[in-house]
Amino acid sequence: QLLSLLDETMPGITTILPLKSRDPDNCVLLRFIKRFKSFDVIRKMGKTRFLDSYQVLVKKTKDRFAGSKGLAIYELVLNSVTTRGENPLSAMTQDQCVDLVSTSQKAADEINLQMRIIAETMPEYKVLRSMAGVGDRLGPIILGEIGDIRRFHSGKALNAYAGNDAPPYQSGQFESRNRHISKRGNPALRKACFEVMQALKLTKPQDDPVYLFLLKKEQEGKPYNVAKMAAVNKFLRIYYARAMELYK
Repeated sequence: QLLSLLDETMPGITTILPLKSRDPDNCVLLRFIKRFKSFDVIRKMGKTRFLDSYQVLVKKTKDRFAGSKGLAIYELVLNSVTTRGENPLSAMTQDQCVDLVSTSQKAADEINLQMRIIAETMPEYKVLRSMAGVGDRLGPIILGEIGDIRRFHSGKALNAYAGNDAPPYQSGQFESRNRHISKRGNPALRKACFEVMQALKLTKPQDDPVYLFLLKKEQEGKPYNVAKMAAVNKFLRIYYARAMELYK
């Protein structure tokens, strides 16, 4: 809803100031919306006054690149057409959406903290946290979605639970010609593991077997998502083996 409102009051602003909802207190865009309301307000301020006000705004955040974006934003303001820029109801609704985004994320952070406290009492959590790409946020989520690792008889079964397994080649009279992952399992687990792969791409741990496997698949010419889901398969198999060894 917030993004939909911005299309009417500040069209194109997210191409310059991204919406980083996981850290709402330091998100320049959320502060920007609260301060300026719409492009129509900025036009009335004028270039000098806007740039001065914008610099004061970004000093209160941790985004070191935001300060250099003032001129680009003002150019966007001059070249944009707003449809509800001066509507007081839109401004009020927009502010409420910003507050909801911030409140929801803070609530999620509190829930994640409680999840982490519980997860730390479980022996397999240390195994999971020791794996590259798994942090304090993704660790409890993955552990919570998997549950007791001992209920799976193999790493293959764990991948099937995540919906990261390929359907059979043949079943009855059906013969498969396009074996994508089944997606019949837990989508939240699959999504969290995919985020681990994205973290590996950012951190590039050169001694991590999952990251090296991901690079290998990419070098083989596998499509973006195919390579990552293949690496997720390896990630879950390694976690299963290490966690079961711990229990043994």
